[in-house]
Amino acid sequence: MYFFLLLIVGVILCFLFPFGTVLVGGIIFALVADNYRQTLNMREDI
Repeated sequence: MYFFLLLIVGVILCFLFPFGTVLVGGIIFALVADNYRQTLNMREDI
C-alpha cells in the first residue's frame, strides 16, 4: 500500500511542483497520525 502511495505522491510532485511539498507534508502527517492512533488502540487492547 505504501508503494502505491509513494508512486502517487511522485506523480503529484511532477505536475504540481510548488504545491507538491505541501501535499507531501500533509500525507506524511496523516500517515504518522494514523500510525499513532493504531498504536494507542493496540495499547488499550493489551
